[in-house]
Amino acid sequence: MKPWKLIFTAMIASAAFAGAAQAYTTVTINDTYIGGNPAGGTNSNTSWDGKDVVGDAAYFGINKMAVDFNGRALDRVRINTNYVDYLGKYDTHMGDLFISTNGYTAAGIYDTNTTGEQWEYALVLNACSEVHSKDFRGTSGTLGLYNVYNSGANNNIVLSHANGTYRNYQEVEINTRYGQIAQNAGTWSINKDTNELIFDLSTNFFDNFNNFGFHWGESCGNDVIEGGASAPVPEPSTFALLGAGLLGAGLIRRKMKK
Repeated sequence: MKPWKLIFTAMIASAAFAGAAQAYTTVTINDTYIGGNPAGGTNSNTSWDGKDVVGDAAYFGINKMAVDFNGRALDRVRINTNYVDYLGKYDTHMGDLFISTNGYTAAGIYDTNTTGEQWEYALVLNACSEVHSKDFRGTSGTLGLYNVYNSGANNNIVLSHANGTYRNYQEVEINTRYGQIAQNAGTWSINKDTNELIFDLSTNFFDNFNNFGFHWGESCGNDVIEGGASAPVPEPSTFALLGAGLLGAGLIRRKMKK
């Protein structure tokens, strides 16, 4: 291979590698959200007021949420929680993922469903409520995509509930009689090695949105995580490198011809 071709190939490879390195971006949301105070169940009392987790954190604690972007497209959401090892504890089950597509506004750490961010969409764990007492680790199912209606006759938000003490007034599930957009928008799974509940999208529905908010908790709402994540803006350096590579290769080839 001629020297100028080797240089050209190296430049193009470098530019492509730089672009690929920036293709996937992860935004981490740590669990600093608390939510409403306990107000339900046979053991309800004020001793849990202001606590991040109602009940035993070893069962219900949520640590963080990782939001993965492929370029600027929302690709996957991973929730790290102890709950994946205790599914069905006290007749609870996993909740659905609520999504805002116009950014995220928090009313404060004691936010409830009537304050703070209002959600536009939800990813629903299809068939989850039918088998919630089983061990989901290593298994998966499909995701439904729904509009969220927080008022009127078609209100489809299900609030936190349980037999024992629970976190009050938290959005945890969708009533699937209303608001369906897609029956299969991706898959959900549980990774037993990383203690993650994973929402893996196959739809391009969210590709035209840039600023997101997310909210997830168990059906009891004993711990809830929410926060915002924005799609990354491509760095000019990637395009500059590619342009410089192409320009340089052209100049080299031109020089070789002389």
